[in-house]
Amino acid sequence: MTWGNWEQRDTGRNAVFCYTVPEEHSHCVVMMPNGRELVQLLPAYHGEIAVDSANGTILRFSAISDFKAPSERACGAIPLEYAPVVIGDRTFVCPVNGVA
Repeated sequence: MTWGNWEQRDTGRNAVFCYTVPEEHSHCVVMMPNGRELVQLLPAYHGEIAVDSANGTILRFSAISDFKAPSERACGAIPLEYAPVVIGDRTFVCPVNGVA
């Protein structure tokens, strides 16, 4: 994990960290078609983690697959955004937006 940058939001300043996971340590399972079969791949991946600098809450997480040939044109990405959500009389930080 390495430092990325600061990001200014209406709620304050976020610290953004970048990370990479090599193929030999990957837990990112992707199923790709190969003729009539599906082949399981464990590609390397990279992404970002955005953290609220005031309290350390994770506000965004992303993972982007890095496929090797012959699948290098394939794209696999998962962005997740988190925000405070009121449930009953308490506030929790929950996923509020995600796409796969």
